[in-house]
Amino acid sequence: MTNWLTPAEAAAALQIPISTVTYLCRKKRMQGAESVRHKWRIPRSTIHRDAPSVGPEQSAKRAAEMKAAGYPAYNHPPPTSLVYFVRSGANGPIKIGVTLNLKRRLEMLQAGNHRALRCLLTIDGDGTAERAMHSRFEAQHIRGEWFRYDGELRDFIRAARKSTATK
Repeated sequence: MTNWLTPAEAAAALQIPISTVTYLCRKKRMQGAESVRHKWRIPRSTIHRDAPSVGPEQSAKRAAEMKAAGYPAYNHPPPTSLVYFVRSGANGPIKIGVTLNLKRRLEMLQAGNHRALRCLLTIDGDGTAERAMHSRFEAQHIRGEWFRYDGELRDFIRAARKSTATK
């Protein structure tokens, strides 16, 4: 048995998403984690298999009990990914993508696009939700992650914006 775990093995042991493990590694919050040839490895000693999971829904009392028992504190909730619908120009196509940081993603997209980009809608979701949106709006597909703003896609965005406006 090796002394190192992959992010997938660490995620399974901690019962959290792999993306959260890699996020914690990048932010240097996973003690002893190293990037070797662009792949993360986590010391087995960092992972406490018998550690109960602490999520935001659990009380501060439970977190204090875990701290007293010697488990590392996990004070940051996993990042929330968003599926975004961004329009290029006033009459341009829609890009459907996923990101953890919408502001930074829009800045990156704008750097490569001569038309002003405007975010029309965001919904909570990950890569699976993004792929589902791509499949759902296949009839409007242009290329890559770009779609025509008509038909079912237009109706979906309008309905979603209307429902969030009334909340």
